[in-house]
Amino acid sequence: MRILILPNEDGTPLHATRNLVQEARDAYDLARTIFKREANVKLISYGSHPRVEVLDVKPPKAALEPRCRNPFSDGFGEAAWFYLANKQYSVSTIFLGNGAPISAFIVRAIENDTKVGCSPGAVSDTIVVSLRGLTIPNSDDVGPTTIASTTLAHEIGHSCGLNYMAFQEHSDKKNNLMFHSQGTRGTNLNRLQVAGLRNSRFVTYL
Repeated sequence: MRILILPNEDGTPLHATRNLVQEARDAYDLARTIFKREANVKLISYGSHPRVEVLDVKPPKAALEPRCRNPFSDGFGEAAWFYLANKQYSVSTIFLGNGAPISAFIVRAIENDTKVGCSPGAVSDTIVVSLRGLTIPNSDDVGPTTIASTTLAHEIGHSCGLNYMAFQEHSDKKNNLMFHSQGTRGTNLNRLQVAGLRNSRFVTYL
């Protein structure tokens, strides 16, 4: 997969004081740890490309603040075309359809900042994570530090078909990666989720 950080409409950094590249790397490392431990799936960066990159194109406001209503309405419009034009492509997977890279776009806000991540599910190879979804506040009394959020891993799970094989969008178990709330969710996957993940079109065996 690749993580692509958007700039603001005028090309300025998405956030003036935060190190978003490092935050994205931390979220990537957390997702990599979860999927390896829970499903023996190794999350890797695509080809020789860096796993995190700041895009040098000026996005429209629609791409910076996507609505994320449903997979069908989100598949059209200015935001969808921007993601389509800037996502990671693989020539081999265009023909084979397997092992496609997932592109995660780091955006300013989602649905008026009421959501922290969004994935159209297994129908798409793009996901979005908001600035607020990259980290969660540290509950320890050590100052205003933050720690990596599970949002990226959670949305990757949706792209791999989780939790849709159970005919529900989220797990009702707080210790599960597919629980809806980023602040209280755990990192576990059950057997059905592991099977679904390992059989996703984004997972290949070398």
